Amino acid sequence: MILGKYGLFFESRRGNKTYASRQKKVIARCERNFLQGIVNNSVLFITLVCPYGNSKDECRESWKTNNKALGPFTKSLRKMGREKYIAVLEATKKGNCHVHLLLSWNRSLKAKIRNDKYYLAENDLLKSIRYTWTKEWGKVSSLALNNNAISIRVCPDGAIARLLFKYITKTVGKWSDITNVIPRVKENKPKELDLKKLFANYWGFTLNIRLLRTSRNLGKGGISYVLLRD
Repeated sequence: MILGKYGLFFESRRGNKTYASRQKKVIARCERNFLQGIVNNSVLFITLVCPYGNSKDECRESWKTNNKALGPFTKSLRKMGREKYIAVLEATKKGNCHVHLLLSWNRSLKAKIRNDKYYLAENDLLKSIRYTWTKEWGKVSSLALNNNAISIRVCPDGAIARLLFKYITKTVGKWSDITNVIPRVKENKPKELDLKKLFANYWGFTLNIRLLRTSRNLGKGGISYVLLRD
């Protein structure tokens, strides 16, 4: 809390209610901009995981490597047809980093259904995306990725894209406030989502990492003070 010209007001800091309120508005604008003009099968839902263990040093490395590799990865996808994207660096309940992305493409993509989920059915594009992530990861880490390191699915329509947008932003925006989490942790009764938010905020603060990323074409309307743009 600081003293301003017209009285007291609360300063926005990562993890507090003021920051969460401001970021909520940012995400609402991003959601509108991202979903505008979406056509069926034109959005990819990608999850990136890494092979690090759960020790403190390995957790630190998982955040550092994902942070460094993500920017070049999303930029490279522009040459393949990527248009808009939003990405969130999220913690597991044990502290490791993984990344969720929604990316809109400049066309409808071929998909195949398996277990009620839509998967990319374009082998050349699938291989290119996997190769690009492996290449960028290899520039910042000596650990090899396995075949499960990247999951690629297709959103069949705008309604599913909206649901996935809300899913990947579940630990940021209005949910990023951790002031109500601390009492549960002190009582040794944290929820799984509490742990994810605490780990993400801890590593984000410690390593100066932005947890929310977006493409430039989602950054209109004065929202760049929160978003790290490519």
